[in-house]
Amino acid sequence: MKMLKGFPIALAIFIILFVTNPNPFVSGAVVSGAVFSETDMITTFDGLLSEIKAAPDDGTETIVKINNNITLSSTLPIKSGQNITVMSAGDASFTLTQADGRHFNVWGSLTLANIILDGGTTGGGVEVVGTFHMIADAVVRNCSATHGGGVHVDTHGNFLMKGGTIDNNKASDGGGIFIIGGDVSITGGEIVNNTATSSDEKALGGGIYVSSDGTVNVTGNVNISGNKAFGNNAICIGGGIYASNSTVTIHNNVRMTGNEAGSASAKYGLGGGIYVSSSQVNISGKVKIDSNKAIGSQGFGGGIFLYTEDVPSDILTISGGAEISGNVASGDGGGIFNADSTYSNLSVDMQTIFTGNSASNAYTPPQDALNLYPNIRFASVSIADHPLNNYDINYSNGNLLTYTVTYHANGATGGYEGPEVFPGETDTVLPLSDTGISFAEHNFIGWNTASDGGGLFYSPGDKITLNNNIILYAVWTNPETTVDPETTVNPETSVNPEATVNPETSVNPEATVNPETSVNPETSVNPEKLGNPSESENPKTGDNSSIVLWIYIALIALTISVLLLYAKRNLRI
Repeated sequence: MKMLKGFPIALAIFIILFVTNPNPFVSGAVVSGAVFSETDMITTFDGLLSEIKAAPDDGTETIVKINNNITLSSTLPIKSGQNITVMSAGDASFTLTQADGRHFNVWGSLTLANIILDGGTTGGGVEVVGTFHMIADAVVRNCSATHGGGVHVDTHGNFLMKGGTIDNNKASDGGGIFIIGGDVSITGGEIVNNTATSSDEKALGGGIYVSSDGTVNVTGNVNISGNKAFGNNAICIGGGIYASNSTVTIHNNVRMTGNEAGSASAKYGLGGGIYVSSSQVNISGKVKIDSNKAIGSQGFGGGIFLYTEDVPSDILTISGGAEISGNVASGDGGGIFNADSTYSNLSVDMQTIFTGNSASNAYTPPQDALNLYPNIRFASVSIADHPLNNYDINYSNGNLLTYTVTYHANGATGGYEGPEVFPGETDTVLPLSDTGISFAEHNFIGWNTASDGGGLFYSPGDKITLNNNIILYAVWTNPETTVDPETTVNPETSVNPEATVNPETSVNPEATVNPETSVNPETSVNPEKLGNPSESENPKTGDNSSIVLWIYIALIALTISVLLLYAKRNLRI
């Protein structure tokens, strides 16, 4: 009986302990089904190599946690059948440094998460024959190789980039990524500041190089920026992407900006943003190809260079609101250069935006261009009335596009048309005496872009940049209609000082806010409650924490009730 009397207390204690620690027998952190303890943390190259060699080759995932910066003594092999994830322990990002050779050769599957591969400008990144994943802030930087400084994807290899950064890597071909017959899918992250460089030869694909039936699919919030293909006396091709005999899809919010092909001393700079040769390239959605450059003694296709070898399947398709803006070519085709003079391999829809592109010269678009080239549509153009103006898409018919300022008499006699000026150049606004315009008994006060004076006003000597033809209208005043000082306001009709506001109808000073109805300080915001973490952390409806809280309350209430009943019963006894 004595044992039974203590049962309610023991039961109450057990319930509380069970709720506070429902599974006291599980320890360690569980990631993707693996259990870790401190002994799983790798801090040395030997430990990392041993862990990788010991991983099974039956496809079972092995997760290796790095807990220190490590210098690699040799390339780490991921064997066929192995499935290995390498990640940093905790919130820190640890670095694997390799100054001689690749960091990894991948025949199986490798995933990098929250880890940095640093080549110190001499070591390579990852060579992929199997499958390689980059996620969760993984970084491949400062790596160097002949082909694919950051990542080399071989025939039948697969590279999936869901996040992270490929930065400041260097190669002759594919500074950031080199793909030869492999498949690459990029749905997040950045490919930035990579370089393809060569002297006296070819530098191909600063950011990405793909050839030999390879595929590249770039979609989502991806940034491909600041990549370069350059070299002295070299042929520099594809600052952002070089695609040959391949398929490339760029879709939905991808931004390609600030990439360059060529240099001041380069022979050729072709395709600052993208170079396309014997490939199918589809650009769709809110893609922005912006501020790319093709420069050199001959620079063509600041945004895109499209080369053709009379292959029927060659085509560049642009649709869905893509923007080609601010691109520059030192030669022709600021936005796009198409080596096919028929433009039959180019398809541009009516939502495509051309703006701010420039090249060496601008030309007047062909007459009836919309009917002649129904495959080229647009939402806007940088200049003229059609993209075939050499600024947006390369075109030359011998008729250089120029603009003029026309000086309109606006009711007076005479008129004048200024000299022809190339797009983007400035002209100086003339004084009236240089235009042959006169208006008796009127005073000239300046020029305006609207005949009624409601536009932009210019004074003689002002500078004006011409990106279209402009008409400036003379602005006149008639001395006979100027205001006569004797016809000013009659003091007899001015405001009567006696007719001031009646003090009886003015604001009653007694009608101020009733202090009893003013803000009650007791109901105003309590500064002590601002930013109170205890209030901001209160569980919300639908949150799991609120369910746990109510379970706690219910169990505590039940425990108290049991204890009270037990005490009451003992008193009766």
